[in-house]
Amino acid sequence: GINAEYMGKIHETLFREKTTFKSFGPVGRGEQCLYGLDYRTAAWREGDTNPFHTEVGYWMWDAKDKQVTRCFVLPMGQALIAGGTVEPDATTFRLEALIGPNTYGIPMYSALI
Repeated sequence: GINAEYMGKIHETLFREKTTFKSFGPVGRGEQCLYGLDYRTAAWREGDTNPFHTEVGYWMWDAKDKQVTRCFVLPMGQALIAGGTVEPDATTFRLEALIGPNTYGIPMYSALI
């Protein structure tokens, strides 16, 4: 839960984070053509040797449908797919992820449904 004691206050937490990216594409699937970034992220509290957070995921771009998708998994058994319509020349965008089945679901990018 959220600790109300910290609401509205600025706190400093010293940590380091490393993210690596590898681009790929085009990946064709019928008329669909995707480009993407494969990424891995890890974050450590200052002085710790083991990360407190890791994730593995993808950023995807579908130019035909103007869709940006971010999907990732966490080692504790959580997965997320977020997406949104984005114009090719956009400098900002917003992705959305909706709550679905709470256990053992298979969420999909909307073009696959």
